[in-house]
Amino acid sequence: MFRRSLNHLSDCLRDRVARRVGLSIGVTFVLLYLYSVGNIVISLGADLAFGRPIPGASVLSDWPSKMWQPTAPFVWEPVAAVYLTRSVTLFVSVPNSLLALLLGTLVGLNMAVAIGRARIMAGQAGGGYMSGFFSSLPALLTGFTCCVPTVILALGSLAAGFSVAAIAVAPYFLPLAVIALVANLLWSLRQLSCALPTTGTKNRVQTFVKYEQKIQRGGIIMRSDIMNGIAAGLAGGVVFGLMMQMMTAPTPDGGRMPMMAMVAQVVGSDSIAVGWIYHLFNSAVIGGLFGWLLGARAHSSAPALAWGAAYGFVWWILGGLILMPVLLGMPAFAPLMMEPMRMVAFGSLVGHVIYGVILGGGFAMLAHGLTGVTRRV
Repeated sequence: MFRRSLNHLSDCLRDRVARRVGLSIGVTFVLLYLYSVGNIVISLGADLAFGRPIPGASVLSDWPSKMWQPTAPFVWEPVAAVYLTRSVTLFVSVPNSLLALLLGTLVGLNMAVAIGRARIMAGQAGGGYMSGFFSSLPALLTGFTCCVPTVILALGSLAAGFSVAAIAVAPYFLPLAVIALVANLLWSLRQLSCALPTTGTKNRVQTFVKYEQKIQRGGIIMRSDIMNGIAAGLAGGVVFGLMMQMMTAPTPDGGRMPMMAMVAQVVGSDSIAVGWIYHLFNSAVIGGLFGWLLGARAHSSAPALAWGAAYGFVWWILGGLILMPVLLGMPAFAPLMMEPMRMVAFGSLVGHVIYGVILGGGFAMLAHGLTGVTRRV
């Protein structure tokens, strides 16, 4: 399966137009991302070099100790400055640059696959440019619906520019953007190819129609899987939330606080109600991702329960051990390294696995329907 996906990706990248569009969009994204986190500064009329020679550069004397020092969630301290002009300066942060390259590469590849597939479909439609263009819309939307929201989320979350709600959940946007981009790319390469099977002139239209029908069926099933995942995720989230409401965690002053109140602190609140809203929002998003990523494998009970438990375990590592500690100002894996927090980490593990089992079981139930009939198109 992995080799087939690589072959499909190679087919898409052989298209010169798709390759150039993907590269252009990827590079543009990297530059916009670095600008959004303050690593590219443009100030017309100002001397950002402060009298230094142009072009020039400067490096912090203690750069090894500051290279991995975070200044905000998923944003790190710059350790060098490159003065390109008097008004344009590039502040170099190794982690920021690596994250920008990762996101830019994923955005570029998603767009290259979408454009490559669209051009193949347009060429096979046989009805001229306009009919080919309209026939290519499903493939184009496959890429644009992923990448455009990702650009908005990744840039908007760090700039905190589009709403109070976005600011509240901004720290989770970048990890979810990476997951969404990887999942969309793998799903696109699995479902669609940039090279149609070789056929004679007579069968070419029939081949194209079959591919169109496959795309339409896949889109309907995928939407159904995502909605089922959201519903099952909310059910699991309610159970997990009740567990967190009863669990307590140690505080710096030696006291105890409900885990749900700690969840609220991630978004800068002490209200348990806010913690519940944020928790259920995450439960729905994570459930939708389950339907997107694993829906095709979870339409029967036993595989759904197994995949759900494994999925919950993965999110315990990503959410409970990495994201939540980091967003609360602690190092990653702090719950395992700090003696008072180890029981909290164990309780979180149990809660995440139970959430995953309910998610998987609920998803399979919804996929089959209450009457036991599989929902297939």
